[in-house]
Amino acid sequence: LPTANNSFFYPSASLGVVITEALGMSENKVLPFGKLRLSYASVGHDAPSYALGKYFSGTFVGDGWTSGVNFPYNGVAGFSVDDVLGSNALRPEKNNTIEIGTDLRFIKNRIGVDFTFYRSRAVDQILAIPVAGSSGYTNQFMNAGTVSNTGFEITLNATPVKSKDFRWDMQVNFTRNKNMVVSLREGIDNIFLGGFEGSSVRNVAGQPYGQIYGGTFLRDANGNHIIESDTNSAFYGFPIDSGKEEAIGNPNPDFLCGFSNTLTWKGISLNILFDFRKGGQMWNGTIGALANFGMSKVTEDRDVDYTFEGVKGTLDGDGNLVLQDENGNAGTVTNDVVINRNQQWFLTNGGGFGNVAEQFIQETSWIRLREVSLSYSLPTKLLEKTPIAGLNVGISGRNLLLITPYEGIDPETNLMGSVNAQGLDYFNMPNTR
Repeated sequence: LPTANNSFFYPSASLGVVITEALGMSENKVLPFGKLRLSYASVGHDAPSYALGKYFSGTFVGDGWTSGVNFPYNGVAGFSVDDVLGSNALRPEKNNTIEIGTDLRFIKNRIGVDFTFYRSRAVDQILAIPVAGSSGYTNQFMNAGTVSNTGFEITLNATPVKSKDFRWDMQVNFTRNKNMVVSLREGIDNIFLGGFEGSSVRNVAGQPYGQIYGGTFLRDANGNHIIESDTNSAFYGFPIDSGKEEAIGNPNPDFLCGFSNTLTWKGISLNILFDFRKGGQMWNGTIGALANFGMSKVTEDRDVDYTFEGVKGTLDGDGNLVLQDENGNAGTVTNDVVINRNQQWFLTNGGGFGNVAEQFIQETSWIRLREVSLSYSLPTKLLEKTPIAGLNVGISGRNLLLITPYEGIDPETNLMGSVNAQGLDYFNMPNTR
């Protein structure tokens, strides 16, 4: 950070009360332990490296398909000015969080509940903001964003069965988070986080963090696709391209849940972990590209009669929507035009290289068998005459089963890697099983 701003104060305070001790209930069989907690923290964060000025870096030339060319190349050095301009007026980011929680244990600690509610607000976020290309740069670091997160987490621990030789332990963890881009710097409409081939991930004030943007089809006020009704148009009978880039998907899940069971019999232990995700969307660019190349299963259905769902309409000379059929009759008319959905359709908006990306947005809910492990602990009597205090032998497997409506290879992968731009799939690699 600049010298004037490179020292910053971020305090925190917490309060915890063990209510069972305060009320003399430590020996209570129903509620032997109960704790309430409250905390507040203001966490500071500085700027990334090289964010204060303008610098040179080694040049890379890429085409999006190959590994490209890195300099030095054949002994020739190559440097270029970074396309992101720094700023000597940056202030530290601040993330202010309040958290309320409780930890309760029942029936001789056989059942435990841990609940946490939190609300955080990140201000003065340091982001690379788009600037006019005529400046010689594409972005500049600025304090430009305010983001809020509100959510809760619940963890339930229980031991339903406990005997001399057998024990069953289970844990359920439920998490729900709602984030929102509260505001951006004045004059900034949106912030580009990442993207590829007609799709992009952006931050827009008033919307959840990291919305997926792309081209859309034209729709009426009721959300119906508008099907071209002008018989003189080359696109007669096909959905009309809106010509706009709009929010088409939200990669953020509604909630996450984990369910773990551990069964122990004498020295044998079996653990099974399920992972649930509800909601969230992803742009399946892989399916779009395969449709363009004629390698997707959907392209088996080409050169056949087809009728698109929607209502008839056209655009007048001023680009305004007019709902009417091919005979000029105004009003909402269900489309019944039969067309030939041929190769040309999949090479344009029916495929991944057209102007429209919304048809490749898919749900990413899932149920995963995240992990299964089986282990055996040797009895200590067998190890008494050895220097080994304990020995456990086991086998485990991960990602053994996936149930999801997503048609891609794995809804948990991401084209952009572990960065803030989530929800893009373009020939991604699957997780390891």
